[in-house]
Amino acid sequence: MISNLTKYIPTILVFFFIFAIFYFYNSEINKKNDLQKNLIFHNLLKEKEESLIIVENDTNDILDFKSDVENYLKKKKKRYFWNLLK
Repeated sequence: MISNLTKYIPTILVFFFIFAIFYFYNSEINKKNDLQKNLIFHNLLKEKEESLIIVENDTNDILDFKSDVENYLKKKKKRYFWNLLK
C-alpha cells in the first residue's frame, strides 16, 4: 500500500502545482495587480514619450556606397579544386 502511494506522490504533486498556478493566475487579485502595473507603466511611457524632442533629419547623402565587389572578385585567387579531380 505504501509503495503504491510513493509511486503516485510525484504525479499528485505535479497536478497540485499546476492547479495552484492556474488558480493564482486566474484570481481577481492577480488580475487587479497586473492591470495596476500596466497602467503605471503606460503612464510613465506616455510621460517620457511627450518629453522627447523631435530632431530634424540631417543625414542626407552622408554615406557613399562603393561597388568594390567586382574589384575583389577580380583580385581573388582562383581555385583549381575541380582540376584536381580530373
